[in-house]
Amino acid sequence: MMNSIKVFLVSHDGMFRDALRSALEQHAPIDVVGDGGNVAAESVARSEASVVVVDVTSDTSTGIPVDPRGLLDSTEHVSIVVIGRSEDEAEVIRLLAEGAQGFVSRESRVAVLADAIRAVARGETVMSPGLSSRVLSHMRRMSRRLVVGQRAESDTLTPREVELLEMVARGMTNQQVASNSGLSESTVKNHLHSAFGKLGASSRSQAVTEALRRGIVKL
Repeated sequence: MMNSIKVFLVSHDGMFRDALRSALEQHAPIDVVGDGGNVAAESVARSEASVVVVDVTSDTSTGIPVDPRGLLDSTEHVSIVVIGRSEDEAEVIRLLAEGAQGFVSRESRVAVLADAIRAVARGETVMSPGLSSRVLSHMRRMSRRLVVGQRAESDTLTPREVELLEMVARGMTNQQVASNSGLSESTVKNHLHSAFGKLGASSRSQAVTEALRRGIVKL
């Protein structure tokens, strides 16, 4: 016989909570051992629940959403399934990053939530059907933005590189640049090599032309 999965329900919406409790108890081996309107780690501990279902949608009367972070921070051995609005992929990612193991849209059928409860009880991470692809697409977009941002940051010339490039633009040799900057000639070469790479240039003339075009140096 399969061991029961003890579940604790958290929602500001009492009617929703009661209806959910009745519906979930029809799905073996789920056993709803407690429920409440607030996230209370002590209540969960007393109930000996292994899965907590947290409704983070706003209460229609107060407009105050349940914040599951208190449970996420204080219940190490409890799996958390969040019921929320699936339109906000960033919010789903935040909740999963903070420790939730599952996310189910409030519009989903109870059977979907029951499957999610069973899955997290097995140690899996789960999301509503159709939501996974949207979350992955959102993560890819964020990843591309991060890469572009890092690339833009890495392509920015340092003040020293700009200073030396301005000397090159005035026709100075590396030896003259070294003498004017107080650096060794090898250090000048290293700085200029870095600047050339950031500018996508393979020669001094290309580097100067590109730096002038971007407004990095002025003659």
